[in-house]
Amino acid sequence: MSNILRCDLHDYLEIACLYQYQTTLVLSSGEQYSGVPKTTITKNRDGVKYEVLVVDCEGGQVKEIELLRLKSMHVETPHAKFTDVSFI
Repeated sequence: MSNILRCDLHDYLEIACLYQYQTTLVLSSGEQYSGVPKTTITKNRDGVKYEVLVVDCEGGQVKEIELLRLKSMHVETPHAKFTDVSFI
């Protein structure tokens, strides 16, 4: 299994960041986060690189969500360029 998200799926995240869409993100574990994606960054864990999405969540929390843990993204912003993305 690759440790990098497919390019076409990455594009949806970039658009959500660019337009500051209000989103609900669902992880493969079932956890859900609502907020505005800000950027993606690359991190390193035990010599293995991985990407995370930085999200300004409701309540003022900033979360870093590993991209490969994403199951789906729902955009709540009206008139967005897309509304639902499945990452599985």
